[in-house]
Amino acid sequence: MAVAMLAGLAGPVVAQNEPVPDGLSCPVEIAGGERIAVGEVTRNPDVTGYCIYYLVGETDFEAVTMTLRTAPAGFDWRAAYQAPKIERGGMELVEEGTRAMPFGGDQQVAEVATIKVAEKDLGPISESFSTLWVFDLGNGRSLSLEEEYNNVSEPMRAALREALLETQG
Repeated sequence: MAVAMLAGLAGPVVAQNEPVPDGLSCPVEIAGGERIAVGEVTRNPDVTGYCIYYLVGETDFEAVTMTLRTAPAGFDWRAAYQAPKIERGGMELVEEGTRAMPFGGDQQVAEVATIKVAEKDLGPISESFSTLWVFDLGNGRSLSLEEEYNNVSEPMRAALREALLETQG
């Protein structure tokens, strides 16, 4: 589904009236993105809530999906969300490190890792990416922001990321 959404082959349904999980700020619309899902129940019992956003550009190939998640401090986000994509999806690590980011009106240091896979038969889309930002919020909490995008939609993601992180805190 993610690749189909990234390729612009499936459209989102906006989740307007769903309750937002504790510890997250999830506006219905923000920086051109629309909230398409929220919840407290996930496949991983350590994740305590999530919000998913979808941003579509001018062409069918311009699409970005972003997922905010909360979990206890020390949760291994990369093992839960990136390792399966590497092991089963053939993605490879292309960048990792730390970066200070605006977060909830302040600066917060995030661990960041980007993985990618080469695509075939998707027209102008030659690569798909997943970038995972992980923030230790203190008080036993952590937050992640996962961006799923492609080489065509890559320039679209910064505004939505920045807006979502500014609303947290």
